[in-house]
Amino acid sequence: MNKKGDASFSAWTTGILLILLLVALVSTQILDPMNTTYNQTFSTGINTSAINNFEETRQIADAKISNSTVEQTDGGLSLTEVWSIGKITYNTLVSVLTGGFVENLLVNILGFPAIVGTVVRIIFLLSLIFIIIYLFMKVKP
Repeated sequence: MNKKGDASFSAWTTGILLILLLVALVSTQILDPMNTTYNQTFSTGINTSAINNFEETRQIADAKISNSTVEQTDGGLSLTEVWSIGKITYNTLVSVLTGGFVENLLVNILGFPAIVGTVVRIIFLLSLIFIIIYLFMKVKP
């Protein structure tokens, strides 16, 4: 098999995401403050409601997982602690696999805008997918 197709596909995907990141940063960090300062309505024309919907869906799922508890059984064994340990382990694994730690580092610790963390997280997740494709498709170097 030819490696050039895989490399160009991953390069195009990363390039498109980085261009969208640049446009979103210009929109949120330059145009929005400039619009409020000068009372104008300039925009890039990109609808960012999908990012808001994704965040809302993720917050609802996290709330459902964190509000779940297990009652005590007849033998007196409380499964609440086991359930909370399982939830913490699950959240840690999902955060590592989906790049949540990168988003947390960029947004919460380093103070970048949320769109930067989201795009870097998507690039991280796509990189893992491309690595899995590379491993299972036996692409020759």
